[in-house]
Amino acid sequence: MDYPAIEINLDAIRENASALTALCGKRGLAVAGVVKCTCGSPAVASAMVAGGVKQIADSRLENLERLRNNGINSELLLLRSPMKSQITGTVKIVDISLNSELEIIEMLSTEAVRQRKKHDIILMTDLGDRREGLMPGDVIAAAGAIIRMPGVRLAGIGTNLTCFRGILPSPQNMQLLADLATEIEAVYTIKLRWISGGNSSSLKMIIDGTMPAKINHVRLGESILLGRETAAGELLSGTEPDAFCLKTEVIESSVKPSQPEGITGLDAFGHIPATSSDNSSRRRALLGIGREDTVLEGLRPCVPGIKVLGGSSDHLIVDVEDAGRSFGAGDIIAFNLTYPALLGCMTSSYVNKHYLGIHPEQKNIGIRIAGMPVSIGANRTGSELAPEAVCTRLKEKLAGVGHVVENWGNIAEPVLYNGNLTPEQKAALLLKTNDCLAQFTVKTMDDNRFPLAVGGDHSITAGILGGLRQRKKNSGMIMFSAFGEFNDAKTSMTGNLHGMVLAACCNRCDLRMVSIPPGMPVENIVLIGLRNVDSAERKLLSQSGIKIFTMEDIDVLGMHEVIIQACRRLTHCTDGIHISIGMNFADPAEAPGVLLASRGGVNYREAHLAMEALAATGMVCSADLTELAPVAGANDQTAEFGIELLCSLLGQKII
Repeated sequence: MDYPAIEINLDAIRENASALTALCGKRGLAVAGVVKCTCGSPAVASAMVAGGVKQIADSRLENLERLRNNGINSELLLLRSPMKSQITGTVKIVDISLNSELEIIEMLSTEAVRQRKKHDIILMTDLGDRREGLMPGDVIAAAGAIIRMPGVRLAGIGTNLTCFRGILPSPQNMQLLADLATEIEAVYTIKLRWISGGNSSSLKMIIDGTMPAKINHVRLGESILLGRETAAGELLSGTEPDAFCLKTEVIESSVKPSQPEGITGLDAFGHIPATSSDNSSRRRALLGIGREDTVLEGLRPCVPGIKVLGGSSDHLIVDVEDAGRSFGAGDIIAFNLTYPALLGCMTSSYVNKHYLGIHPEQKNIGIRIAGMPVSIGANRTGSELAPEAVCTRLKEKLAGVGHVVENWGNIAEPVLYNGNLTPEQKAALLLKTNDCLAQFTVKTMDDNRFPLAVGGDHSITAGILGGLRQRKKNSGMIMFSAFGEFNDAKTSMTGNLHGMVLAACCNRCDLRMVSIPPGMPVENIVLIGLRNVDSAERKLLSQSGIKIFTMEDIDVLGMHEVIIQACRRLTHCTDGIHISIGMNFADPAEAPGVLLASRGGVNYREAHLAMEALAATGMVCSADLTELAPVAGANDQTAEFGIELLCSLLGQKII
């Protein structure tokens, strides 16, 4: 190992994040994990995400871009107002930024419109620390101005305390923030997503239960990294304070007089050195690290008896006389660090970084597969054959990934397409079958298994979601489909139920496809791959509030960015995300065996990239595969493609 080096215990950071997100969650607060002290380390960010953090925050756009480029798909928060020179990059990279300057927000608005995005704003309020933020009397009017701007969304208001003047959070200033949020919501008839009540200095109020209930967001860095709150500097119960350890090498060891000799002037940093009354000679060690690398006063020797004396730009001098052993050239002396010292070490390119502990891979899970031989909701027969073509082979492949897999076979009798029936008659036949799937889903989750349904046409999604929502009220859904599936019996040109299932899942359809409808909020749904929609359905979708990524969006943004934005949209879905894969979202050249093909879909690698990126989020809680119409008894290309996609979704990797 080359020295100086800092060892970073990712397991400890993950456990700290887990402890603090649990603590805050009990009080109704979401946590943004702040990684600016680690120079935006992707490994540290990953450890925080593994510990339950839903947002990652940093004050440097460069760090946030590094995080995004290194696979951090969580919502990213810029902790300060963007500079004018960084407006384009901010909108491109960042989901949310803290802002207090209306001119900057107007520029973000213009750029977001140009990039066809929505950029979220947390409007900052100065509650006494005199760093950033509008004065409280100016907040209401500024909020109204932001609400009127296109391209940006007023996601919340916030404040920052302690960092500049040391002003602590209190019931009084936090209540003022809560009152401002309440007034904004009342005046403009909106619901703010975040009321962000500061940083690690707010933890004492959270622990004591004195934080106003309206505050629902906090930005934690030092507390996760070093296991301490910053209002009083106290260690936090259940956290590890020594996740970072600086190791330095002795380059000289000798006994010298304690008193300097000669005429005293200013030191290298313009200070007059402190005097000492000690006239003895003591052993001191010279270490190869200095003020260029860290804040020397923030180093805490791990060996009792060692005392930091000071240093220069490239040297640290410590007294080792009372250490119980002599330290010679080449020996290593270790230190724990305060926040400023850690910041210096992580920023310095001269301090080597060594990450300890393995960021956990997706754990092998128990999976239960249900076959749904259904084509009653489709435009023809064929999809009822899909479970037979998929389920046995799927079990083998998923077991090869390392999962424990149960194939329950077909859990209901076949319900086949009949063109002579009305939509109401079809829905009545589907209801009992989808109820079986809902019951299967509930039992599977109660048994701590992952429910996976293989259809069948896309109308079975209402069944698995009907069960999922009984157990996971705050779940979301990403649906992959070429078609909008948002008609109802009045607007449908065909009367086919699979063209109405998305509307049924969020109670926007007058036909019931499962006895307990899912009632999925539209803001909890993302539709990806849309390219075939009729005029009436287009109007319904555009007014629905569902986030839609068309094939044009995929072409412009790229599939990876689409998945990133989709997951950011659903970060509030803390119970997980259901993935519904209609195989018609792929191009017919890749998946010819579907009920209704539509040219211009995603290719093989784009489809796999989508599944791989979703697997990496750890947010997937259930899935269905639909719209296959395989050839009976044949080695069907589309069925094999669907199997491969589910394996990627559930953790299979190239290496």
